[in-house]
Amino acid sequence: MKITVFFVLLLSYVLCACTSKDSSGTNPFKLTIIQMNDIYEISESNNGEGGLARVAYYIDSVKKESENVLVFHAGDFLNPSLIGTLKDSTGAKINGKQMVEVMNLLSLDAVAFGNHEFDLNEDVLQTRLNEMTFPMVSGNVAHVLDGNREGFKQNGKAISENLSWKFPNGTDTLVVGLGSVTLPYTQKDWITYGDVIKVANEQNVQLQATCDLVLFLTHVSRQEDKKLAATLSNVPLILGGHDHYHYIDTVGNTYVAKADANAKTLWRHDLVLNESTKEWVVNSTLIKMDMGVAQKESVAQVVAKWENFARENTGREGFSISTILFKSDKKMDATESVIRSEQTLVGDWMTAAMLWSTGNGDVALLNSGSIRYDDELPSRVSEADVLKALPFGGGLVVTEITGKELKEILAVGFSDNAGTGGYFQLGKVKLSGSDWMIGETKMIDSKVYKVVVTSYLSSGKEKGLSVLADYIWYAPAKVKNGLLENDMRKILIAYSRSDEFVNSRVFSE
Repeated sequence: MKITVFFVLLLSYVLCACTSKDSSGTNPFKLTIIQMNDIYEISESNNGEGGLARVAYYIDSVKKESENVLVFHAGDFLNPSLIGTLKDSTGAKINGKQMVEVMNLLSLDAVAFGNHEFDLNEDVLQTRLNEMTFPMVSGNVAHVLDGNREGFKQNGKAISENLSWKFPNGTDTLVVGLGSVTLPYTQKDWITYGDVIKVANEQNVQLQATCDLVLFLTHVSRQEDKKLAATLSNVPLILGGHDHYHYIDTVGNTYVAKADANAKTLWRHDLVLNESTKEWVVNSTLIKMDMGVAQKESVAQVVAKWENFARENTGREGFSISTILFKSDKKMDATESVIRSEQTLVGDWMTAAMLWSTGNGDVALLNSGSIRYDDELPSRVSEADVLKALPFGGGLVVTEITGKELKEILAVGFSDNAGTGGYFQLGKVKLSGSDWMIGETKMIDSKVYKVVVTSYLSSGKEKGLSVLADYIWYAPAKVKNGLLENDMRKILIAYSRSDEFVNSRVFSE
């Protein structure tokens, strides 16, 4: 049954409350879509939000009440995570294996590629793809193999550029089509991307010819999704990822919906076909995944297995991941889009710990690419959150740099590297107008300043900062005196327990 479609979307934007819209006609066709995106952790947060066992329970509950249900994930799940950085008994990194094992239990109908899937190397990604029992979909991402462009594969079978499903509708059949595109964020020589707008429009033309309803599953920025929505005709809903906060944008007759990262929320979209007018009515409800939603026991058991693995693995390194370090009533944003372009409270926390480790340092510089949390920290910050944020660990080093040279270094890390992992989070130094200030004092070109950085940054490997390798670096004072282990994670944990941190009252009103 091919329908000429005119779309009417009515949005109910409330937490944990479902709404409905009457549709005239006898036994109207209804399709329910459950949408999630940007989920990096299988467990609930310290605040009791999210957790894939809770998501599984909700999916089951919807399927009990609704006849036609599709479950979509809009990308980003294989990386980053705490468990993903750990190693199994053979010494191999987990690299998202735990995510695949749990997501295989969620009855997912389609999953898009996110940019973080390509953080893995080529062979590891292929291993994860082969472990999946849910279908990936991608219209514009392709694998470059032996110089040839071809689609990625799951167990030898090419991943589809788009998908479709047939549903009974009285004596007829209704076809739902799904296109998918991913932003060209991660550049590697074994990946190639087609233009997002061009490919999506080509998919739309193809799908509209054979489907009664066409939707898109995307992993692009909010701005790019809005551009895309403006070009897609007869597409009522784009189910997006990449941005980590919930919203619905309206662009003409197309709407873009994204949920909160790490399954703090899901979207439920109820699409109803009015047989009399041939119009679609869409009710979209934001569902909060908190302790008010039960957990599916069989999934919870698999999650618990991996949690025990993480607890034992990190415990051998001297960490206690369930230990709460402090509570904060302020927003601690560690999303890449923010932390790579502006100073954040997370940067303040980490650079303060770096300066604390020196005893009398003047400036701390932290390359934001070392911070891999890509989400907001919970209000109850634990040792696990430190490990998630700083999976690479690494030591701290100190040197002395003149004000003139330091200004040149700051110009690269603060300005030239904005938007990349080489962007500086700053400690005790700031730009005021055209002047660099240390505390409340203007930086002096001839004065020598004590600067603390990560050992990675001191290697000169960060973009535009090779000059840092020319300095003589030494361990911070508290490390040299044997009071701390020279591991950024353990220094941050120790600082978070210190009187200096507690008395600073930076993280609470």
